[in-house]
Amino acid sequence: RILSHSETASVGSKAETNPELLLDNYVGRNGPFTVTKKKTTDPNGVVAISGATVTSRAVNEAINRAIELADAYTDTWVPEGEEGTEE
Repeated sequence: RILSHSETASVGSKAETNPELLLDNYVGRNGPFTVTKKKTTDPNGVVAISGATVTSRAVNEAINRAIELADAYTDTWVPEGEEGTEE
């Protein structure tokens, strides 16, 4: 979800006001993702919103970074009660 932005109302804000144009393309898929201007067969390719390529790339970068952080967190996470146990 986009919390705030300073994009042009008729262009970049489409990612927030119409999430199906961009954000919904990430649901149920694994990254890292790349943004393309045209339809692609790349399983991790996401087509940019027409006229809002910069916004699309910014959203894509944020999503890829969030995936990296989540992966790093889950790699170091220890379930409660299992601290100090050895494998």
